[in-house]
Amino acid sequence: MKHPRQLALPVVAAAALLAAGCGGGGGGTAGSGETTTAVDKKSYAYEGGFQLCSTGTVEELALEYGVEPKPDLIAKATAEAIAGGSGEKDFEAGRQGCLDALQAG
Repeated sequence: MKHPRQLALPVVAAAALLAAGCGGGGGGTAGSGETTTAVDKKSYAYEGGFQLCSTGTVEELALEYGVEPKPDLIAKATAEAIAGGSGEKDFEAGRQGCLDALQAG
């Protein structure tokens, strides 16, 4: 039987991908070449990363994702699972959500 976190991962990843495809088009008038490094802490990717990384210890999460027990490596693996190929913005939001959860944990 799969661990509950392994079952939750596809659900959170699917929700993040659906959210990434819906809305979020901005509507702003940012000039070309303008980049923003702030992470939207209300995005599904951020919340998914936070949720997934708040469910266990660094050691448990490292085992789950098959990485060394280092927060940055866990956060990258979590972000990849959440964002998939949906874009850098979602990847970074998921990564930051995970890092925030590990720090709060």
